[in-house]
Amino acid sequence: MGWLMAVEMGQQRDHAGEWMQWGMSNGEIAASVTRIPGVTTEIHQPEDLSNHAPMIRVQWDGAALGITGREVEKLLMQGTPRITVGGAGGNRPDNMRSSVTIMPYMMMPGDAKIVAGALYALMSKPPQISNPAVPSGSPSEVGGQWG
Repeated sequence: MGWLMAVEMGQQRDHAGEWMQWGMSNGEIAASVTRIPGVTTEIHQPEDLSNHAPMIRVQWDGAALGITGREVEKLLMQGTPRITVGGAGGNRPDNMRSSVTIMPYMMMPGDAKIVAGALYALMSKPPQISNPAVPSGSPSEVGGQWG
């Protein structure tokens, strides 16, 4: 019965309307974050059947903006409301090429505006984040016979 209900619900959905809504959500996020110099976006079309929706990937140089993708991901998750992004890239201090990916599939009307505003606020005026401390001292030798 569950399978039959899923098929019937799938046939009743407005697939074209969903794709249009997802495109508008991605467009709203792109319009907001690309106001920041050096920030670019690209749309990734789905290749499989799971969460079949276009995703937006936001990319930037973490050294230029002062924040990495992993830092953005962490701060958005700690914010109010919590915002989950995927595919975060960029680590201090060696890999500052940064990105986050946003999937509009689960967004409700108005969510894209919240996400766009939070990303813009965080990336346009990032908090001061220092590079992690470099370990000091000599490395320990751990080779040999363990018993």
